[in-house]
Amino acid sequence: MSSERHPTTALPAFVLGALEVDDAVAVGQHVAACARCRADVGVFVQSIALPPRPGHAAALPRPAVKRQLMARIAAEQAAAPDPVPQQTLLMRLWRRLRLATASVVTSGRLLAHRWLDRDRDERLDRLR
Repeated sequence: MSSERHPTTALPAFVLGALEVDDAVAVGQHVAACARCRADVGVFVQSIALPPRPGHAAALPRPAVKRQLMARIAAEQAAAPDPVPQQTLLMRLWRRLRLATASVVTSGRLLAHRWLDRDRDERLDRLR
C-alpha cells in the first residue's frame, strides 16, 4: 500500500479487527507511518470506547437480528471452500504472528499518541 493512497474505507474494519491478515498488516503498516490515518484510527477507537449517551438506545442489534446475522455468516463460511487447504501450521502461525505484531505496534502508537495528547491538554489547562 503506497503512502499516497490512504486506506480510509478499511480503517473502521481495521479498528474492529475484521480485516484479513494480509490486509490488516498492510493497513497497520500504513497507519504506523501516516499521521492522518493514525488520527482517523484514534477517532474510531475513541468512538468505540464511548458509552451510549443517556436517552439514546444502545447501538446493539436486537437479539433476533444478531442471531440472523450470525447464522448467515456461519452459513457463508461453511459454504465457502477453504482458500488454501494445503496451508501448513507454520504458515498459519506466521500469518497470525504478523497480524499480532502489526496490532501491537499500532495499538502502542495509538496509546502513546493518546497519552501525549492528554499530557498536552493538561499543560494547556494549567496555562489557562
